[in-house]
Amino acid sequence: MYRVRVLLALTLAVCALAACSPPEPLLVVTVYEGGLARVDCYVPTGGNVSVSLPLLGLPDPSLGVLVVDEWGEPLAYAVNETLRMLFIANINSSLVRASYYTQDLTSKAGAAWSLNFTSPYRVRVVLPDNATVTGLEKLPQKVYSVGSHIVLEFSPGLVSVRYVILYSPPPQPANQTTPGAQQPSTQPSEQQPGSQQPPSRQQPSDWSQLLRQPLVYALAATVAVLAVAGLALAARKRRVEQALTELSEEDLAILDALRRAGGGAFQSELQKAVGMPSTTMWRRVKRLEKLGYVVVEKRAGRNYVRLA
Repeated sequence: MYRVRVLLALTLAVCALAACSPPEPLLVVTVYEGGLARVDCYVPTGGNVSVSLPLLGLPDPSLGVLVVDEWGEPLAYAVNETLRMLFIANINSSLVRASYYTQDLTSKAGAAWSLNFTSPYRVRVVLPDNATVTGLEKLPQKVYSVGSHIVLEFSPGLVSVRYVILYSPPPQPANQTTPGAQQPSTQPSEQQPGSQQPPSRQQPSDWSQLLRQPLVYALAATVAVLAVAGLALAARKRRVEQALTELSEEDLAILDALRRAGGGAFQSELQKAVGMPSTTMWRRVKRLEKLGYVVVEKRAGRNYVRLA
């Protein structure tokens, strides 16, 4: 009984400390399929009249920069490209949000993408739709999924993620039906982290909920959560290992060419797109068909390859 009371007292003390502690800065990096990344910075002002934020990459001038307070009111700012800093003028706000788009965080080699940057704050990375992680410089603190997007959370410091995109057929318009093609299912769109609309003046607590993650679980529940997270990481690792075992660079190049062609192409066109001998191309296509990635159809006596 004494141990139970001590455990309960410690849990309540930790919860109270977490609830009273100030919110921590948070960066949300949402990566899109073409390599463009959106950076959302949520930073408490601490009562300062100005806030200086390091830029992860130079903002795309055609897309601009958005800087608002916790009420959604715009704030004055200046971008220093030489120092790679964003200077924000603050009056009475307790939290600021800065959003911008940049092409500087990603690079591509063949079919493999790399995401690299250094963050002074904890980071939440949202990978593109159908992305599969193939390499990490350091293990994330959390790994989970939002719809078909993998989300990784890292502590401050270097963030380096390598990934490939395992493509699925693009949705076909309702009035255009390709013979033998699967009809896309209608799915409600998922809202990505970091794309929240600015809260209304009557509800500033949404920012606190995003920036805070109070410890509200007892120790037993924490152990259960860690166990579930471990199982999820193990399942994700098996999926990555399976994909790497199944697919070669040539296979990924064929899938990438099919995606760029709109989901399907004749074998001769596919061969020209990837620069592969016809015999090798046919062997790779049949292997991808056996693994369930593509479907081969006969159209006018020619082989038509489409994504499964």
